[in-house]
Amino acid sequence: QPNQGVSRARNTGLQHATGKYIGFLDADDIHDAHMYSKLWAAAITNDVDVVFSNILLERDEKWILKSSGFERETPYLSSEIHQTLIPYLLKIENPTFLSVCNKIYRKSLLDNHKISFDEKISLEEDTLFNLEVMAKSKSVLFIDFAGYHHQNNPNSVTRDFLKHDVF
Repeated sequence: QPNQGVSRARNTGLQHATGKYIGFLDADDIHDAHMYSKLWAAAITNDVDVVFSNILLERDEKWILKSSGFERETPYLSSEIHQTLIPYLLKIENPTFLSVCNKIYRKSLLDNHKISFDEKISLEEDTLFNLEVMAKSKSVLFIDFAGYHHQNNPNSVTRDFLKHDVF
């Protein structure tokens, strides 16, 4: 399709995806060759709606590990999601929570609740998506693995608020 923004592209992917779980990858980032198999294994073993991994951020030509701080062996269930995780998501700017690229989502959860990306905004669409997903999820799991590598891109929309008419 012609370039109509990241939210439209992701929504098109959501409409056409047929797998049990879905993940997203930004074009200017990279992921470990085993990332999706690790996320998938954790999702299937624990029967959860969402699996989070850590992120490696490129800053000043170095890789910095960003962890959620929530890794543990068992899933967070609905009450814990609402009492602990959603308030954290709203309070702390942590890329492990904000990004959609270090997670996989149960496709039926997204379909049943008609969760998609807001195509009217061009910044923080990941955060809104994740907030809606967390509000509807019955279970989420964090794994102690960093398979997603967010590269520093000086031309990213997140770097130039005015040029991209974010406000």
